[in-house]
Amino acid sequence: PEQQLSSKAYLRVYMCPKPFPACSSVDWASRILSVCPDYVIVNKPSAVPVHPNVDNSSQNLLVLLAPFVTDQHTSLLVTHRLDLPTCGLVCIARHKQAQSRFNQHVRERSVCKKYRTLVQGLQGAAPPSLGLLAHWMNPEKITGHRPQQLSHIPTDGWLKCELEILSAVRFVPDHLPEDGVFFHVEVNLLTVRTHQIRAQLDY
Repeated sequence: PEQQLSSKAYLRVYMCPKPFPACSSVDWASRILSVCPDYVIVNKPSAVPVHPNVDNSSQNLLVLLAPFVTDQHTSLLVTHRLDLPTCGLVCIARHKQAQSRFNQHVRERSVCKKYRTLVQGLQGAAPPSLGLLAHWMNPEKITGHRPQQLSHIPTDGWLKCELEILSAVRFVPDHLPEDGVFFHVEVNLLTVRTHQIRAQLDY
């Protein structure tokens, strides 16, 4: 409220910001698994964004976690993200140097990111093959909830996507649609692209 706007500044006002009601029902203290001078490890629940959105800056992991782990000498910084519906461990940096160090480890692939996914196939479909899965992704952003456009052929200007399928086990759900067949698939993510896992497993 005290921030001054310069002449010809652009001010955007959202009359109906997107709410994330799941944030209000979380016991955040119980979600903190480890705290050290450099990082905080937290178990992110589903339906909670990791960082502020353009129309909602208060309902997110960074803001709601801050009262438990910050002081006048520290702040919370994003090192990586999980999609809104995804739950799992998130490593939050407590200062710029820690954030840079983590990002360097990601670039050098010295950080292992494992995901457990639920994959649906047509009735009678075989489980996904184990091993390396490589595609090329169109860098142009796709609107809506469709996966990014992929190709199995190297394409100029497109981004290489790699993940390793570690296991694929048949799963019989008791509360999901009966159509098709389901597998629990464990994935080691090697590159970091927009919605990469969903796009590659859907290809």
